Amino acid sequence: MEIPEEERTSLDNFKLKGLVFLREHAFITVLLAASIPNPLFDLAGLTCGHFQIPFCTFFLSTFIGKAINKVSIQVIFMIIAFSKELLAYYLKIINKFAPSIGA
Repeated sequence: MEIPEEERTSLDNFKLKGLVFLREHAFITVLLAASIPNPLFDLAGLTCGHFQIPFCTFFLSTFIGKAINKVSIQVIFMIIAFSKELLAYYLKIINKFAPSIGA
C-alpha cells in the first residue's frame, strides 16, 4: 500500500529512497552490506528476494563482500590488535591493576 505523498514523514521518504537505491544499485548495496560485520545481513537477503534481485547478482556481491572485503578488514584488525607493541601495552595496564596476574 502506497502512502500518499502529503502524508509521508521524513522517515518514510528515507525508506523509499533506500528501496529505490536498492533496486537501481543492487550489486553495490549488497556488497556494502556484506562487507561489514553485520548480524542483520539476513534482512538484506530477504529484501533482495522480495525485490527479485537476480541470484547471480546477489551471490556474487555477497561472495566478494564476505570472502574478500570482510575477511581483509578482520585480518587487518587482528594484526593491529595483537601486535607486540599493543600486547605489551595491554600487559602493562593489566599489571598496574592486578600485579599478580600480569607477572
